[in-house]
Amino acid sequence: MSTLYTMFSSLAPGLRAMEAGTTLRSTSPPYMDLVGEVLERSADGRVQRVSLAHYYEQNGDLMADPEMEFRVVHPSTSGPGMLVPLHYKQDGLGIFRPTHGPGVVYPKQLKEQVKFTRFWLRNLKSQGHRLNRGTVPNS
Repeated sequence: MSTLYTMFSSLAPGLRAMEAGTTLRSTSPPYMDLVGEVLERSADGRVQRVSLAHYYEQNGDLMADPEMEFRVVHPSTSGPGMLVPLHYKQDGLGIFRPTHGPGVVYPKQLKEQVKFTRFWLRNLKSQGHRLNRGTVPNS
């Protein structure tokens, strides 16, 4: 999962310093915009919970297509950086698949989401996405 961390950090440089509530955006026409949000940050800044999503509007509601939530563990002297998928959501299809529950890990879901994350991050890079604070378009 350290490879996923490296891929994710190149998509969202400076993520480690960002506080909870920070919103990131990437615009790379003709592809769907990409939105990232720092949902939580540990006191020491080493661990964050982050959401990454594409959205479309349907009947006035924003629909995730898809949205994934991750635990980001930044590198330190005690270990390498890691990106751990926590869930996958696809609103239009009514899909919500967590990788963890209270005191349990769902290994099949975790394995599938690691594989999808690798695929998705590669696609986002090839599409020219790079997350910036606010609504700054990519150049």
